[in-house]
Order: sequence, then structure tokens, then C-alpha cells
Amino acid sequence: MNAMVRIRALFILLAFAPSAASQTSRQDQTNGSAARGSISGRVRIAGQAASDVVVTLATQNQNSHSELVAAAKTNAEGRFHLMDVAAGKYVIRSFAPAYHDDSDQRSNITLSDGQNIESVEINLVLGGVITGRIIGKDGQPAVWEPVEAVSADSHDVSRWPASRHHITSDDRGVYRIYGLPPGSYLVRAGTDIENTSRFVPANAQPLTFHPGVIDRNKAAVVRVRSGEEVTGIDIVFGPPRTLFEARGQVVDAETGQPVAGARLEYGRIRENEGPWSGSILMEPSNAQGFFRVRRLSPGRFNVKAEVDGANRYCEPAEFEIKDGDVSDLKVLLHKGATISGTVQMEPAADRGTPSRPRVMLSALGSTSARGSAGHFVSIRACFVSPEGAFQLTGLPGGEVRIRLTPQTESPPIVISRIDHPTMRTAVEEGFLDPEGVLTIQPGEQINDVRIVISERTGGVRGTVKLIGGTVPLGGDLRITVYGPIREGRYIGKHIDADANGKFEAKGLRPGQYRLKAEIILPYKQSDRPPPVLQADATVTVANNVEEIEIVIDFRKPGR
Repeated sequence: MNAMVRIRALFILLAFAPSAASQTSRQDQTNGSAARGSISGRVRIAGQAASDVVVTLATQNQNSHSELVAAAKTNAEGRFHLMDVAAGKYVIRSFAPAYHDDSDQRSNITLSDGQNIESVEINLVLGGVITGRIIGKDGQPAVWEPVEAVSADSHDVSRWPASRHHITSDDRGVYRIYGLPPGSYLVRAGTDIENTSRFVPANAQPLTFHPGVIDRNKAAVVRVRSGEEVTGIDIVFGPPRTLFEARGQVVDAETGQPVAGARLEYGRIRENEGPWSGSILMEPSNAQGFFRVRRLSPGRFNVKAEVDGANRYCEPAEFEIKDGDVSDLKVLLHKGATISGTVQMEPAADRGTPSRPRVMLSALGSTSARGSAGHFVSIRACFVSPEGAFQLTGLPGGEVRIRLTPQTESPPIVISRIDHPTMRTAVEEGFLDPEGVLTIQPGEQINDVRIVISERTGGVRGTVKLIGGTVPLGGDLRITVYGPIREGRYIGKHIDADANGKFEAKGLRPGQYRLKAEIILPYKQSDRPPPVLQADATVTVANNVEEIEIVIDFRKPGR
């Protein structure tokens, strides 16, 4: 069950059983021997106690959906209590749709074993409102059209995050976006045709900004204050943009014959990005190898093809749409090179040869096709068989790099060396694992490559000890491990610390490392950042796990 479904379920529970549901929490978190804690506080609106406001607690998770842990409804004094909470890093939120949180504290909370936090203050302020009409090119209301208010401070429209300040127009074309924090906004409606990977209907309106412009730089900025309603922010759709198509054929470069059933994808070429960032899948090539890319706006594109199981690599076709269709594109499939051999585990000094884990080998190579960000990188991968054999096919000519991808996190596995006269092992720097590097000719076959892998047992395990204070509400404990590279320079890697300050960095190669622990304090964007509480330590790692303690003294800020 995802977080939003859990929240809806908790809303229902809290609404219909207020006397019994001042707090609802996950039952499966009550197990375990570690001491549990609690989080309590108060919600106010305009300085007055806010009753019947739902407050939720969810896990912090950077890589996936956060998990709802507990929820409570405020009482008549605006107080809430989240009880029986395990140690962890959480995000606390209040749900009052017309309001925004104006608290000095950020929503992040770190709770250690048995800790009781009692001073969470949530100050809600009536949000601003932007309202207007969405009008079609015929002057009629545009019904059920998505509308968003996004920050005017973001300069890259393709990188704007999804905003909660969005809604759809009603049967009159009227929209009303409420609960906005004070600030400057751009209001937009329609579909971002150029940046979506979803199917776009032919009658879809292009992304249009208030008052009725497609160019973001010409959009009118709407400024909103707390509690203010800004009216008349209409958006008038213009005539539909003329969209074009590109046509071409997938061809075998050696035989000149068309390739049917090739898997195709295309991508827009952007400045400072790879040519395949945000690529879109297409229909496979037909029986004569032909393909079509529909609904393209002006810009530069790449299209590439791949045939599953074939020893082929693609030379993508690059093209530009200006003011018309493009035809006669050729996507060429060349005979690929092959690298094959075996993968063997290196014996450990203290316990012989460990069993070989399940691993994958990946090959990266560059073709002659260029995007705005440089060479197109082709990736091929294969699993190593239980007997240790591997074969990488469909490789382009030129420099090829072989990388190891273990399918288990522990113990860390890396390439120790590669035994073959044409291949060398790349020098590793910092946290970059070693790679095999060779130059291969088009269509060449390289056999009997012996890749020796080993367990990397070095690491650092430790605790951040806090003296004279704890991680404040909204604060965050961050740890960075700096690994050595050439000429005494270092490269950093962030690792997670739990709510009790414990951390572990695994799979470190022998060498000297510098660790930095710092507490990032909360502050509003309008304020000057507060001093950072931090402490450093240095440790030398061999083939073992070193224990370390880092002390942060709250009495010495800026250390």
C-alpha cells in the first residue's frame, strides 16, 4: 500500500473514530527490543490552537516511496501525540489544504532510541490563491485542462519538479489554486508535449503560460502574498502548434538489407545532456525496416535501433526538425565485436577461495555518432554463468571499458586484475572501482580473457557522538567519506547514518580516508545560513573494518 493510500485510510479512521484515534501507528513497528520514543507538539493557525488537523509521520527515503508510520489528529488545544515510534529519520507533515507551513523548523525529524520530542511547533498560515479561466482558441471554456502554479525562480522548464499546486479547470474553464506560500509563480496549462514520454492525443493543447504564450521567457509573473487572492489570471490557448514527423529505415550496414522488428527509441538532444536522457520508445520497424517518429516539434533528435540477440551495434541517425517533415533517415546496424572469457575469484589470504557470487559484466563503448554532450555511449551486458564463463557481443569498435556489477551488496566484489595481452586494468580513483580497458577493432573477436575478482573487505564503522546537544528539529546529520586520488586530492561519497549516529562504509580499498560529520541546521531561504556543526577524522584502512568515533561538540560551532 503506498503512502497516499495509507494517508487516505488514516483520514477515514481519524474522522470516524476521533475518541479512539488520537494516534494511529503501524502495528508491525511495535516489535523489537530497542526503546521506543514519541513525538509531540502543537499546531497553530494565526497564533491560535488548531483542532482536528491531521499530522502524519513518514520515513525519510531518498530512493523510493516513503512509508507512513503514524498519524494523529490535534485536540482542542491544537496538540498532537505520536507514540511508540521506533528510532529513525522521519518527515512530519500537517494536512490543512488551504494553509501552508510557516514554521521555522523544517519537516525532517531524527528520533533516537527512547527519545521523546515534545516541542514540535507547526505554524500554519492561510495560503494565497490564484484563480482565472482557461480559454480555448475558439473563445470557449477549456474544460478539464490541467493547470499548475510553479516557482518563477526555476529557469529550466524541463527540470521543474511535480508541484502539489495543480488542479484542473471546471466546466466553465475556471480554475482555483489555493494554499500557496508567498512567492512568485508562473501559471501554465496544457501538455508538455516536448518532454513527455506518454502518448499525447492529437488535439492536446501545448504547454501555455499566462497570459497565453508558449515561450516561458515571455510569461507574466504572478506574485502572491499569504491570504491574498489574485484573480483574472487567464490563459488563452492559441492555435495548435504544427508538429512534424521523421521517417526512415533500419538497415544492416554489411548487407544493405532492411531489418524488420528492430526495437527503436528516439530522444531530443539537449545542451549539457546525453543524447539519450529521456528517450522514448517507438513502434518496431516494419517488414521493410521502415519507421516513423510522429508529433515532433522543432529541435535536434537521435533515433537508434537494437535487435535482441543479434551481434550488432547501432550507428544512430541524428536529424533536425525545422519547419517540415524529415525523411530518408538511415539507422545502421553494424556487425559487433565480441569479448569472451572467464571470471575467477581470487583466494582470500585467511580463508581460501570464496564461492563466486552472481555478477554481471557491462561494456561501454563509443560510436561515431555524437550528441551535444559528446559521444553516444553504447552499453552491453551479460551475466556470468555458474561455471564462470561470459560473452559480451554487439560491441562497437574503439575503446571499450568492462565494468563489474555484483548482484549482491555484501561482500563488495571488485575486479582485481585482467589477464590478457590486449587489455589493461584502469587505475581506480577514490570510490571508482577498477575497470578493464582495451581498444577493439570493428567486428573483432577477443577470446580467453581472464578476469580475476576479489572481495573487498576494508571499511569504516563508527558512531557520531554528540556533546552538549542533539540533532535539532529539522536538522540533518550528514557524513562524507573522502577517498584518496592522485596528487593528494580527495573525492567524497555520502553515507547514511542512522538515528543513533551509527554508520558504516563498506568496500573501501586500502588507503587513508578523511571522514566529515556535520549537522545541517534548518533555516528559511530568506535568512542567512547558520553555522555548521562539524567534526573531522582521519583513518587508514587495510583489509579490515576500522572502528572510529567522531565527536561533534555543540559548544564549539563552526569547528
